[in-house]
Amino acid sequence: ELFGLVAEAVDWAERTGGAFDPRVGALVDAWDLRGEGRRPGPEALRAALRASGSGAFVLDRVAGTVTRLDPGAWIDTGAFGKGAALRAVGRLLEEARVHRAFVDLGGQVLVVDPREDAPRMADVAHPARRDSAVARLRLSGASAATTGGSERWVEVDGARVGHVLDPRTGLPVPAWGSVTVVSPDPLVADVLSTALFVLGPDAGLAWAHARTS
Repeated sequence: ELFGLVAEAVDWAERTGGAFDPRVGALVDAWDLRGEGRRPGPEALRAALRASGSGAFVLDRVAGTVTRLDPGAWIDTGAFGKGAALRAVGRLLEEARVHRAFVDLGGQVLVVDPREDAPRMADVAHPARRDSAVARLRLSGASAATTGGSERWVEVDGARVGHVLDPRTGLPVPAWGSVTVVSPDPLVADVLSTALFVLGPDAGLAWAHARTS
């Protein structure tokens, strides 16, 4: 089960051109995003990039194994773990024959309800003012995930550094706004809200439109 989740996440890294990539643990450490925060020097950033992405792990899909190639590499579940958890919850609810449920994990929700004529309403928070809503979603049998740069951050040299990193450059994504994705699959919603936020408003919209037209 664990290998399947990692392999699925790596597949999404390829589909998004690296805008989403779970193999960014070394970059998280370089910026100390789980601690007090720091700004890595050029060599430290280059070393973290070498320990990230496709060169950091080898997946053997026949044996079902993941081999780490760099001692500093690790897989960050921050951009797909919540979606994976909601997917598992949805399956458990289905097995238990629970037909109506609203599950909120903070930043992502799952609505289980077959009645399309009675959707559950969910607010989308303002990117900069978390206590204000900018939109309301009508959800039925779907999950909604939001990624932005205003809720989780560390302060480095007097400046805010968001928790979302661009795996391609190793740099934090500017807090330009937020992205909300709705999908029947919670993991897809989680992954794509991150990928589109990393791509930015222009490239993100272009990526999405190219796959929905």
